[in-house]
Amino acid sequence: MVVAPILAISALLITISTLSARTTAESLGAAVIDGVTQRVATEVREYLGDAVAVSDLYVRRLADRSLPASGLQAWEPLMLQDLVINQRVASICFANPAGDATWLLRNRGRLEVGRVDGPGGKRALEYQINADTGELLSAPLRDYTYDAQSRPWYQMGIARPCPTWTPVYFWFGDAGGDAQTGTGYTRVVRDAGNQVIGVLVIDVTLGAISDFLKAVPISEGGTVFLIDHDDLVVAASRGRVNSIEGQRLNIEKSDAPAGPAVAEAIRAGATGNAKLLARTISGSIAGEPARIHIAPLTPYPGIDWRIITVLPESAFLGEVHQQQRRALMIAGAAVLAALVLGLGVARRMSGPIVRIREHVKRVGAGDFESRLDLHAARELTELSRDLNTAASELKQSMELQASLKVAVEVQQSLLPAGDPTTPGLDIVGRTRYCDATGGDYYDFINISPTGGGQTLIVLGDVMGHGIPAALLMASARAALRGHAGDVPDLGILMTKVNRVLSEDARHRRFLTLVLAVIDPAAHTIRWASGGHDPIMVYNPDTGVFEDLSAGGLPLGLDSSEVFEQYEYRALGSGRVIVFGTDGIWETRNKDAQQFGKERLKDIIRRTHARPAKEIAATLDDELNRFRGAAPVEDDITYVIVRVDQNGSPPAPAITR
Repeated sequence: MVVAPILAISALLITISTLSARTTAESLGAAVIDGVTQRVATEVREYLGDAVAVSDLYVRRLADRSLPASGLQAWEPLMLQDLVINQRVASICFANPAGDATWLLRNRGRLEVGRVDGPGGKRALEYQINADTGELLSAPLRDYTYDAQSRPWYQMGIARPCPTWTPVYFWFGDAGGDAQTGTGYTRVVRDAGNQVIGVLVIDVTLGAISDFLKAVPISEGGTVFLIDHDDLVVAASRGRVNSIEGQRLNIEKSDAPAGPAVAEAIRAGATGNAKLLARTISGSIAGEPARIHIAPLTPYPGIDWRIITVLPESAFLGEVHQQQRRALMIAGAAVLAALVLGLGVARRMSGPIVRIREHVKRVGAGDFESRLDLHAARELTELSRDLNTAASELKQSMELQASLKVAVEVQQSLLPAGDPTTPGLDIVGRTRYCDATGGDYYDFINISPTGGGQTLIVLGDVMGHGIPAALLMASARAALRGHAGDVPDLGILMTKVNRVLSEDARHRRFLTLVLAVIDPAAHTIRWASGGHDPIMVYNPDTGVFEDLSAGGLPLGLDSSEVFEQYEYRALGSGRVIVFGTDGIWETRNKDAQQFGKERLKDIIRRTHARPAKEIAATLDDELNRFRGAAPVEDDITYVIVRVDQNGSPPAPAITR
């Protein structure tokens, strides 16, 4: 009561202080991002603007005929002069429709001039040139075939009505992780009669832009990228621009820590024309929150680049965190003072709580007769009364659990202690209850007077499960075992059991039951069924299952029902006979799919040649694997019989 109000007030003050400081910090962070974005945009425009200015200069020279459109060797002195003056320009190149071409370029710190002379000539010669005198310094560096009119920059210049920038490419055939990329400003040049006299391209390399981005002052952990419309890196303040193999890097593959987060931010907003809009997105860099600002850069046709500025929140929220720490310290001191005061009050209230604790310990130790009587506040008095009631109910629950344990032991004792040994037959029976007790039942009853011959196989399923079903199952077992040795006809035996169960129908439950006697020497199965699922007989010679489905109503519904015995006369060696309850094929997995009879049949087909115990083990494994973590909803019981007797059966026949 003392500490809680102080905690609430402290939390409110901390929240107000934090929100105020955060708003200020957010504004500061936005200003930093805007400043960096504007500076990068200005620098890139100026960088590309040098190439545009040189291009305009050469168009004017062609227009006033101070430079010829053919005989292009006359271009070399002016190209040398302009390339020395304009350090950002990497190459000047011109080609005319006759096939003549000339260029001057920077290549690994030296200047190289190239020539292609027409008409129709495609032979290119390249020389190193002295930057001071313009003299050629050696024999040709390269001698190769070059068709300017087939180059992308020429074709783009011809196709576009106005000057444009080419897509980014690798400069002068560079390869490997240190490859330099570039782009060219290309345009068609026409004479006064609008006839094409050539195509001019001014190239720039892009490594200097990355160098500039690395020098842009941005808070620790901040990163600036320049990417094109395909999300490929043009320049970056951190990480590589190209892969070690000499391929351009997608922003997602960048080795800069912010690269994957930027790629995710682009995907999140890349719908419709969202790529063209300036926006700020929250992201995460190495687990730390950050702001990602994406702004378009389209200074000239062909340039569809974006400036991406990444700024960690810690760069502009540091002061917020400091204020939070100071506020927490003040709140902690206030809470400590309240705690000291609260302890005095709590000591007066702790006595009843201690008595409650001791009472609960006594009950937990088994003293259900223990009683608690608190003469304190009304709420504590009511609590003591409720605890006394709970102790009495817990005693009753423990007694019920003990009784249930005895019921489980009794029911387990009613099931067969083991599988029978019958000449010519390999028999195995299994059951698993979904509750502590269940209503499924199977039994093996020796009905031979000498004690070693035929075995009566019994399998039943009581409606529902739990203790009520277990009691009805026990009644059915008692009735069966009381009459099995006296009644040779299975239909008559089933009729007697039904009358016993139907005499008192107040339980409102019924039982499906199947009785069977298998004689491998006579190749027969005698059976009677009371509403139970058909017996399945698998013939491995044909791969076909036969269902022995004849029978009557479930037991316990109609005391006047008369059941009949049926006989199957086609039982040969290797047959597999399956008795089961619906808990097998109605087993469900987590997706509410049922196991089904087809899966059961497939298991029998695959394992029919194995001993019955191995067939049962395979069925159990398949059921567990199919169900997975889903709960067991019904009892599962089955008997599997494999006929090992040699001999050929007669033609199939089922008779009453």
